Amino acid sequence: MIRLSPAVQKNRNRFDLIIFDIDGILIDTGRSFPMAIMQSIAKYGELAGIPDLEQPSQQDIAMFKTVPGFNNDWDLDEGLLLFFLQQNILPVPLDLTTFIAETAKAGTGLEGIKNWLFTLPSIFYQKIFSRYRPHLIRKLAMEYYAGEQYCEYLYGIKPEFGVKSGALQAEKVLVDCELFRRISQTHTIGFYSGRNEREFELVKPKIGAENIANQFIVYAATGRPAKPDPIPLLNMARLCNADGIIFIGDSFDDYQTVINFNRYYPEIQCEFVQVINRGKPFAGDISIVENVNQLLHFLEEDK
Repeated sequence: MIRLSPAVQKNRNRFDLIIFDIDGILIDTGRSFPMAIMQSIAKYGELAGIPDLEQPSQQDIAMFKTVPGFNNDWDLDEGLLLFFLQQNILPVPLDLTTFIAETAKAGTGLEGIKNWLFTLPSIFYQKIFSRYRPHLIRKLAMEYYAGEQYCEYLYGIKPEFGVKSGALQAEKVLVDCELFRRISQTHTIGFYSGRNEREFELVKPKIGAENIANQFIVYAATGRPAKPDPIPLLNMARLCNADGIIFIGDSFDDYQTVINFNRYYPEIQCEFVQVINRGKPFAGDISIVENVNQLLHFLEEDK
């Protein structure tokens, strides 16, 4: 499936800056980050002395991925942990659909979940937070993702939970590297990702990006700003004096980043293209593709 908006089709040659999210766009992380999250919560229950702590499914993780504020997988891991802690502790716990809806009313991402928890009777939120160790769940997820080989390199922490081979070994390349190389010769390439700099360094040779270092701008987030903050898009556009931007992503935060950009910086045309990844379009009028290569073929046609 490919459906490009009239604005993208009409102004194809105006878009000289193409910005990519990485996970789910250039690299298939469907079996890496989700697996690390599932394993980390299972191990957390064991280490925290909560043997009956329920563990997430792939569907649970996918549902969280559609929620604003959970583009970062470590935030998502914490959010799922808090969901299962309330399931473990509350006499009438919320199911996941209701939990997501109710916490979203209280704020975005982890902040919304914590705000909602503080509306509970004190006996319950105190019990939940007494079992909530954010540093531990993040450390577990990082080690299960990176494994013994990359844990210290990627995150500066020594492995201590005996994970030999990290889930990142299951990642596969989604982009046609030769096509990507050709596009990089006619466009400026940018990246706006939740990956830190060293995570991105591991990806570069896989997608062939190490050979075009002088022709693209890299933004590998290590904290803030983060999606849906549009400032990194603006900085890239100003650095290369771009006439138009296409940002291709797959999360709601990616989409909201472009909405925010167009709200505050309308002088530069910015269009969002969503990679569906078996999901649904975020809005009826946005451009959608099944994979990134469909967009790259479209951009190459008139060049």
